[in-house]
Amino acid sequence: MKLVKKTRNEPFDKEEISKISKKFNLYPEIIEILYMRNIDSEDKINHYLHPKMQDFYDPFLLNDMDKVVDKINKAIQDKKRILVFGDYDVDGVSATAILIKYFKYKGIDAMHFMPNRYVDGYGLSCSAIDKIKENQNPDLIITVDCGISCHDEIEYAKQLGIDVIVTDHHDIPDVLPECLTLNAKLPNQKYPFKEICGTGMAFKLVQALEGIDYAKEFLPIVAIATIADIVPLLDENRAMVTLGLRLIHKAPKGILKLLDKLDIKHPLATDVSYKLAPKLNASGRMGDADKSLELYLTEDDERINELIDTILEFNVQRQELCNVVYEDCKNYLNNSILTNQRAICLYSDKWDSGILGIVAAKLCEEYYRPTFLFSNVDGLLTGSGRSIDGVNIHSCLKKTQDVLESFGGHTMAAGLKLKVENFEIFKNNIEKILQQDFDSSVFVPQKTYDMDLDIKRVTRDFVRQLNVLEPIGNENPRPRFRIKFARANATLMKQYPNHLTMSLNNISAVGFNFGKYKDLLNEINTKKAIVELQLDVYRGFESSKIFLKQVIADRELKLSDKDKVLGEYFAEILCNNESSNQYSTYSRNEIMNFITKLDNVYGTLFVANELDTYNKYSACPAITNMVFSYNYKTIYEDKGHNSLVLNPSLKNNYKNYNNIVFLDPIINTNYLSTIQKLTNAQIYILDENVSMDKFISKLSFDRKTCGIYYKNISNIIENNSELNGLSELYENIKQHIPNANYLQMVFCLKIFAEIGILKYEYVDNKLKLSENKNIHSSLDKSHTYNEFNTEYNKLKNIGK
Repeated sequence: MKLVKKTRNEPFDKEEISKISKKFNLYPEIIEILYMRNIDSEDKINHYLHPKMQDFYDPFLLNDMDKVVDKINKAIQDKKRILVFGDYDVDGVSATAILIKYFKYKGIDAMHFMPNRYVDGYGLSCSAIDKIKENQNPDLIITVDCGISCHDEIEYAKQLGIDVIVTDHHDIPDVLPECLTLNAKLPNQKYPFKEICGTGMAFKLVQALEGIDYAKEFLPIVAIATIADIVPLLDENRAMVTLGLRLIHKAPKGILKLLDKLDIKHPLATDVSYKLAPKLNASGRMGDADKSLELYLTEDDERINELIDTILEFNVQRQELCNVVYEDCKNYLNNSILTNQRAICLYSDKWDSGILGIVAAKLCEEYYRPTFLFSNVDGLLTGSGRSIDGVNIHSCLKKTQDVLESFGGHTMAAGLKLKVENFEIFKNNIEKILQQDFDSSVFVPQKTYDMDLDIKRVTRDFVRQLNVLEPIGNENPRPRFRIKFARANATLMKQYPNHLTMSLNNISAVGFNFGKYKDLLNEINTKKAIVELQLDVYRGFESSKIFLKQVIADRELKLSDKDKVLGEYFAEILCNNESSNQYSTYSRNEIMNFITKLDNVYGTLFVANELDTYNKYSACPAITNMVFSYNYKTIYEDKGHNSLVLNPSLKNNYKNYNNIVFLDPIINTNYLSTIQKLTNAQIYILDENVSMDKFISKLSFDRKTCGIYYKNISNIIENNSELNGLSELYENIKQHIPNANYLQMVFCLKIFAEIGILKYEYVDNKLKLSENKNIHSSLDKSHTYNEFNTEYNKLKNIGK
């Protein structure tokens, strides 16, 4: 994982920052964050902090807006039959609602058509136009949030005598529709902002038709759609969202009741993004976007309640379908080899096309590869693609459009269709494009942060001031800080052991899905983390809260208990008795040559079993430039990116590596046997012999010492027979044996298991312990005890 601090081309003028922070009564750090986001003058900061409707751009700067206004006004005057053709997501539904409400205001009962994604697919289609012609027979179709890629379909509509106006915001295709078109991304525009969403475009149209005093009533709808469609929350979008959320009390009655149902009193952008928008999107994903549209339009309380119940049920169904597709994908990927694979392309006859975008986005983030998922219906694949930073997915699709039936979208997301017989061609083409057109460094995940922050600066007042950055969202993210701290006292949540809690400088901190970092946080001396800060309000009392986003270990890992690392390695050695000879050897002189010749970000795992070795190689420039991550004990990411790890567990997934290079001499090659069952990688070990002296010298073989460990383990079993691994067992033992030794604990546990008085096993990643009090046996009945005791006696004799 690359750790990248955000920078700007010009250094900060500290005097200027100080002056502006005093003028706006804000902390200097907040002004620096604004400067890094190119909000770097008093005027820009004032517009950012205090957006007003006067900041909205003149809609007539959009190409052809005057002609569109004239055509619509004439259609209204001539009582033409007008139909609004929307999309089935929140943006399309919201835009449709705005135009229907506007036409109603003008005395026109406008019709609408919301495509069913399963029957009609995305955007205008000839079959949808046939339905519209037969059932509604409009004179004019106005598309919202779609249409820019529908040249042929619009020509078909015109042949049937239907006029068309396109309003859209998607990227521009090679062939444009031959009709009046509003899209801020069209070339030669005077309009200064290109990133308004489909609903934003509908708002600009109403602003042009009727003026801002009327159009501002729609700002709550615009705010919801702009957040939901993940367009940049900058410039005019920021103004529309900020003012829309302030006017949220004027939102349609159905939206207000849904917010109340979700217990959202004063919605922030994140509330809309993570709570409201998924519910409104669920209708379209389940094939009935009309339900969400009706929620925008109806005033009937009973009907609103029915619609909310239906929408929430749709959302539950959507979540269940997402889980099914996600698990299918994970099962496939877990049984695949991803080395050197830069894209994920999968399809199934069983998948629901309505939720593929959600799952694709999740997999894209998890595996850090552009991801395409398709459902197969009668030989036609309908899919969604999601991308990573630095890879324009729309441009990639353009380069392979000859095998596509249709496609459209943005830089980071796209929809597409192709015939099933072209799937392998498409898959190979995408892989070839990603291999040839993009440097491998693009595919190394990055964690960015805004600035270093002294943890003493994390006060309620500072965190409260961070709220001036709201609304938070795309291209205006919540700031992230790198902090340093001494004590962590990280503990796992009892009900949710995947999560952990800490107290940092008397500030509550939580790490969702950070349970695996507990030992690292408690054991390393110098601790750093990338965090976000928020205010926590409980019973009216505000307090600061820290949310972990990334744990950082210095390249030189300083641990309070070095012997524990050796103990972890010792535990792996003792648990493997099968012989292994499937490996290659190398000399110490050859290893640096191996490292410096790495020319890919995928496929090689470097393993250090001792702390000093880890620290030596983590400082090596060739590794620091190329290796994906520096992890302690466990491979947290096993997606095939080059990694340097310390003492990885043998329970990890190694199949995505071509090469596994052990940087320490292997004490017992039996240790390799488990790994070789999990991977076809070529294993390399140092051509050096090493004895078990470093372990044996730290062990005690007398009955009294072993008895003390047995008694403590027995007491622990009585209180809790299920633990989060050997580390938790060790923590419990140390409470009663202050000078406890991790090596001794592992050694004793192995002996007790061999003579039958204790049993330990891993079930669902939990260490399960049990005791058999009916068995009485001596230590010399243990093969491990005898073997190590013999070696110990040899060492004593040599010493004499």
